[in-house]
Amino acid sequence: MKALSDEQRAYAIGRLMIAMDARGFKQQDLHDRTGVAQSTISRILSPSANDRYEPSEDTLRKLFKGLGLNFDEIVGEIETMPKRITGYLASPLTSVVGDSVSEANLNRFVNEVRTIVCSDLFPEPRFDLYWPGDHTHPVRNKDFTAAQVYLTDRSQASSFDFVILICASPSYGVGQENEIITQAGLPAIRMVPHVGLSRMMKGSFLQSNDIKYSGDLAAGAEFSKEDLAKALLNIRTIVFNHRALYKGMQWDDFRSRLRDLIQDRCGNNTTFGNQLGVDIRYVEALLQEPLTVSNPSAQLLKRMSVILHVSVGFLLGETEETDPVWVESMATWHEWARNSKGLDGALVVAVRDEWREELRENRKLESSPISPRRRRPGDGNLRRGMSVDDWNARYQKRMPKTKRQVAQDGLF
Repeated sequence: MKALSDEQRAYAIGRLMIAMDARGFKQQDLHDRTGVAQSTISRILSPSANDRYEPSEDTLRKLFKGLGLNFDEIVGEIETMPKRITGYLASPLTSVVGDSVSEANLNRFVNEVRTIVCSDLFPEPRFDLYWPGDHTHPVRNKDFTAAQVYLTDRSQASSFDFVILICASPSYGVGQENEIITQAGLPAIRMVPHVGLSRMMKGSFLQSNDIKYSGDLAAGAEFSKEDLAKALLNIRTIVFNHRALYKGMQWDDFRSRLRDLIQDRCGNNTTFGNQLGVDIRYVEALLQEPLTVSNPSAQLLKRMSVILHVSVGFLLGETEETDPVWVESMATWHEWARNSKGLDGALVVAVRDEWREELRENRKLESSPISPRRRRPGDGNLRRGMSVDDWNARYQKRMPKTKRQVAQDGLF
């Protein structure tokens, strides 16, 4: 039997987490159904920095079987995925223009990195690498405007699978790209000089593997090819894990939803931009580019929700069908309505609709930064979902007094 690859294992673990969440399984539940030790399940789902546990194929098969899923079908999903893992290579460009020696050394550095990334060291899916120097170079591609360069490079940096940053001569570009990919949650490799990075770069929230190089662009730089290859293997496992965790996640309707709301409730894009506190070009990017590119911060989404009088969840396309509280509560409502005798059908529906409106209002209040709210009696059922007993209690409260008394006496 062919051994399980690191990529297959990472993908399977990601799908395991999703399946457990969808079925409402805790680690102890899975232990009870499979016999796999709860401590082992914990090491698989929550590995520590010092304990990179690699479960065997047999263990993973048992866990998926306990969830009612076919392990071979899960791993087989990999075959339908893109046949490339695409990376973005960020480097200084403007700072070396005009210095033929530095630019030549940069090109050599880039080519050495690209040779390893795109080599036969890595099986399918193969790595591919995009370098802005081939497309938006400040001299060779000088017809591009500043706005075009920014949007093009931001789009590539935020939507590819991973990023490599060559942190050489001071460069506004690499610093910007460091923050863009941090907000996008992409794994990264940073090539850093032995003399170190600035404190801003060192303090970045970026998830990265830093590889030191000797020398500089003026005299030439050298780095460990083995360290880069090892870092790329780690990138592959992260990419496959992310593909499993975020499989099927789509945001394409964000732009159309935002456009309709602005037209309906704000008048025009300029007014919206001024109220939001961003340049009109960013508003245009929000309306024209995929959400992975525009990628508004949580604070901007909160501001949008206030300006447009909707919840953040609505902006991002959340519906009742994707709200776990709604899903759980509708399941118990159907159970209660189906198994309880003598209920007034109209009142049963009214109780559900009343609770639904409370849930919607609760979601709006929770998403609004200007509406700090105190917990009210009954709020718990808007946070954890309704039980059969909760539905029955609401029904009894809404029932006319005479019928309620008859029901309590067991005659109704």
